[in-house]
Amino acid sequence: HGDHLVVLRRGRLFTVSVKGNELSAVSMADAFGAGIDPRGAWYDEMLIRGDTVIVIGFSYQRGGTEVGLFDIDRAGALSHRATYHLRSNDYYSSRNYASRLIGDKLIFYTPLHLNLHGDPLASFPAMRRWHPGATPAEFKRIAPATRIYRTDDPVEPWGLTLHTVTTCDLARREMECESTGVLGPAGREEIVRGVAHVVGRREVEPHEAALRLVREPRRGELGDH
Repeated sequence: HGDHLVVLRRGRLFTVSVKGNELSAVSMADAFGAGIDPRGAWYDEMLIRGDTVIVIGFSYQRGGTEVGLFDIDRAGALSHRATYHLRSNDYYSSRNYASRLIGDKLIFYTPLHLNLHGDPLASFPAMRRWHPGATPAEFKRIAPATRIYRTDDPVEPWGLTLHTVTTCDLARREMECESTGVLGPAGREEIVRGVAHVVGRREVEPHEAALRLVREPRRGELGDH
């Protein structure tokens, strides 16, 4: 960011000046918001858009994806703006990153394992803005029924997963997100290109392996679908 290197390490953000021939520390901030207990959470992805630093993490304690937004000024000073929680199961993959930044759009993949013995809507994509004392009732759904799909393949009730691609608008100070979901088994592969996010599942038959793909156009890039 300008003359500053931004570093995410062990749950903290650092900025380091790279002016001249020396490196000098400028600012430091926790990668999580005030009042958030970082135990049982990890923060391992960072993106920068203009004067906004985005930190992506997952909390086992709170059971969801965390998106932290930080302001950074020309002097390299950091300040926490907001943290948002999104319902999800652990999205970790040793082969891929969960998030992408294209223009003003933050795009990331998260799986949601559905519980058909209870209220399945309680597992659907939803988001809340964090504040001390935040409750589960504050989650607001961000995936309307018209953006939930399924493949042509038979879907078994056990291991049923809603593979979710969420797009968030970073052009606004108050982040807004919407999700698209595809019902299928737990396994998946991801491909991201300039105009689409593709999620698929790999099937291994006795004599062949096939990758079944579901193409999810990003709203705003290709128009409304």
